[in-house]
Amino acid sequence: MAIDFPNSPALDQEFTSAGVTWKYDGQKWVSQAAGGSPGTSYWDRTGTTLSPANAGDDVVVDGDIQTTSLNGGPLAGFRNLLVNGSFNNWQRGTSITSPATGNTIFVYGSDRWLFGAGTNKSITMQRNVGAPAGFATCGLTTIPADRSFTCRQRIEQLNSQGMESGDHTFSVYLRSSAAVSGVLRWSAATTADDFATLTDLGQTAISLPGDDTWHRYSTLVPADSAFANGAEVRFVIPAGNACTLRYTGAQLEPGPVATPFSQRPIGLEQQLCARYYQTVPGKQQLFAANSNTTIKTIAYARPVVMRIDPTETGVASIGTPAFAGTKEGISINASPVSQGQASFISNYTADAEL
Repeated sequence: MAIDFPNSPALDQEFTSAGVTWKYDGQKWVSQAAGGSPGTSYWDRTGTTLSPANAGDDVVVDGDIQTTSLNGGPLAGFRNLLVNGSFNNWQRGTSITSPATGNTIFVYGSDRWLFGAGTNKSITMQRNVGAPAGFATCGLTTIPADRSFTCRQRIEQLNSQGMESGDHTFSVYLRSSAAVSGVLRWSAATTADDFATLTDLGQTAISLPGDDTWHRYSTLVPADSAFANGAEVRFVIPAGNACTLRYTGAQLEPGPVATPFSQRPIGLEQQLCARYYQTVPGKQQLFAANSNTTIKTIAYARPVVMRIDPTETGVASIGTPAFAGTKEGISINASPVSQGQASFISNYTADAEL
């Protein structure tokens, strides 16, 4: 029979169950014989490990259990609300530079990650293999002193609902070549999945020691009803902090504790990325509906249904391309294409990002 001991007991607190009285000695519950003398201990403590004296006994806790891991791994699958937190997927290329015109312009680098520098400043995000143990890749950016660096990810409202009522933790691994200051920030979309304007909800300052080794930084993201419209988290290195920055292992998860990074299978992570952005490598041949038409067509189902009907681009080898795809399928025409000629679409992209 399992004994339902009180949660967070005080020293010398007594508890009676099934006619047996127990006293908490600061480390374990000890049964008390007649007269209050210690009886049989049902708990063994070895170093920092506390376990039932009888292997296989159940432990019942009246309240929440807070722990950093189970068996050294994540507590459950899909804890991480961020996609491509390990910076493994780079559909747009492995080195992307943001434009240096106008106000701060953010572009997508590694899948799902927007980045940019200050006004009229460009900056580059590139793939790097100098990742910490347990990771294959990371992002790398060389930040001059005259510009900032912001890296952000947006979470659509269908995935941010739990942030309305429950606290979350945002964490990321960073490695800097110089001692710099930074910020972890979180915001909410002002309307559903519209991040043109944001409601800033909080930030936490961080300090990177400049020892060119990996450190994990985390912050509590308190529950807020504004997250019903969508959420955004970002890490920022302000201007005046020149360094070479590496980053990976970004995670946004329920609860107040940063647990081990949730490593999802690469194939699954690629599918999650494809909800927002898709490319087709190589060329796609378009076909005529009959021998007399000058319009060539291709249509087929997407490998992953996208978030919304995407913005599509591509180049036709012959004729002018027209894109009529939906979030469920690809549909491309090219015309005019003479009878007997073939037209191919290359460099196809479909963008349904937030």
